[in-house]
Amino acid sequence: MSDQIHTVVRRYAFELNLGPEILELIGITAQKIHIYALKSNARVNELISDRQFDMWLMKLLELEKPRVYLQRFILNSEPIQQLCLQISAHIIESQTPWLDQLRHGSLQPKHRIAKQVFNFLQEQQQTLEDHLEQKLAMLIQGQLATTTYTTK
Repeated sequence: MSDQIHTVVRRYAFELNLGPEILELIGITAQKIHIYALKSNARVNELISDRQFDMWLMKLLELEKPRVYLQRFILNSEPIQQLCLQISAHIIESQTPWLDQLRHGSLQPKHRIAKQVFNFLQEQQQTLEDHLEQKLAMLIQGQLATTTYTTK
C-alpha cells in the first residue's frame, strides 16, 4: 500500500507541479490512510463517504493543472475513444430507423430516380453509418472533456 501511495504522489503530484501546500496535504492524508490501512481490513470506500469524495474531487478540479491534465487524458485515451464509439454506435442503431431500412433493403421506391438514389444510399450505407458513428463519438468525447474541464 505504501509503495502505491508513493507511486501515485510521485507520478501525479510532481508531474502536475501542485505546489507545497497540496503536497503537504497529500502527504498527511497518505500517511493517515497508510497507518489506518495497516491497522484495519477496511476498504477505501469505508474510509471516505461518497459525499466527501465528491467534495475532494470538486476541490481537485478547481486546480487548473489537474483539470487540464484530466481533459487531455479524456481526449487522448484509447479506451475512452472506444467507449464513445460504442455509445455512438448504439445511439445511431437505436435512433435511426431509416438506416435500418437501408441495411435490410425494406424500402421499395416506385420511381426510377428514387430507386437509383436508394440503391446508391444502400451501397454507401456502411460508410455513412461509420462516418456518423465516428463523428458522434468525437462529439461525445469532446463533450466529456469540456464538461470535466468546466465542472465547478
